Amino acid sequence: MPVGEILIRGEIHDGCSPGVGCNFGSDPCFKLGLEFSNVPSANFTSNTDTTCLGETMTFTDASSGSGLTYSWDFGLDATPLTATGPGPHDVAYSTNGTKSVSLEIENPSGIDNVDYTIEVSSNPSINTSGSTAVCTGESTVIEAFGTGSIAWDNGLGSGSSFTVSPSVETDYQATITDANGCSNTASLTISVNDLPTVDAGANDTICTGETVELFGSGSGTLQWSDGLGAVSNPEVSPTTETTYTLTAIDGNSCENQDQVTVFVNELPVIDAGDNVFVCLGESVEISAEGGETYDWDNGLGAGQSHNVSPTELTVYVVTGIDQNQCENTDEVEVDIHSLPLVTASGTATICEGVATMLSADGAVTYSWDNNAGIGSPVSVSPTETTIYTVTG
Repeated sequence: MPVGEILIRGEIHDGCSPGVGCNFGSDPCFKLGLEFSNVPSANFTSNTDTTCLGETMTFTDASSGSGLTYSWDFGLDATPLTATGPGPHDVAYSTNGTKSVSLEIENPSGIDNVDYTIEVSSNPSINTSGSTAVCTGESTVIEAFGTGSIAWDNGLGSGSSFTVSPSVETDYQATITDANGCSNTASLTISVNDLPTVDAGANDTICTGETVELFGSGSGTLQWSDGLGAVSNPEVSPTTETTYTLTAIDGNSCENQDQVTVFVNELPVIDAGDNVFVCLGESVEISAEGGETYDWDNGLGAGQSHNVSPTELTVYVVTGIDQNQCENTDEVEVDIHSLPLVTASGTATICEGVATMLSADGAVTYSWDNNAGIGSPVSVSPTETTIYTVTG
């Protein structure tokens, strides 16, 4: 039986004087009673009987009695280790295992205590892996390892691995929860490196057979496609429309690319015509087609057509330029035939009314003036002195 206060209570009935001729045991005038009251009874509650390392448990007094003083002992490796007052008291444990929690209360009517045991579980282990830096626009895989269910923040949700493409430096945190409901976290911070600058220059247009220089610039190491290599400003002569890629690689191994296209216009087909023959002293017209404008050599200059009178075999070269300012050439040969050496013979003096024969030599065909006709010989009957000229 607990030790408590003894209360003495007397009741005086009408017409009686206490202590005068009264029998305390049986006198109806006075009644004496003994009572025990305000005896302390220790008890407390907790929000759970199991917890995880580092998590907080709350202990709250549930004792009866008034005027109580409290002495709490929360067990090994508790923070706080002890406390006074009814609480509630928030307590966390730094080691796992079974912990004994006790409460002792006291008031003038006595002392009482109570203790309970709780179980503290270890938190599950978790590790993360993945790249800690990416280039702008790149993706990388992040993974978490441990026994339990895993969930990532940043909207990724449940799962051990995800492919992420952060645009700015981002901290990814994975949380693992085991069968005891205990959890642990691990994080992986991924920084984002800017891409190097790169400029392959403006697109350009050339004519077939021409060469153009590419003008590339940027930060880091520059590398051209199509076998051009690390030359900053390579010269190229594509035969068809070609796109060249310039890649810049910086110290973070980040790559950026730009492209330039070289368009190729076909050359115009210039035709200066067929080779021709002329006789010495004669002229002939030479003409070209296939371009927009023309320029001839041998001092002829601009123009589509020209009359020429060479004195020897001559080759004329014409340059034609089209609407794309592409140019091409062709040539025409003008050959010279020498004049035949024609001689005329016949009787120089005749009698009036007598015909004579005129002959020519040195050519193939002959033509006489003064109506003498063609051929050789021809018969003439002049009535006066006449000079006959033959053309062969």
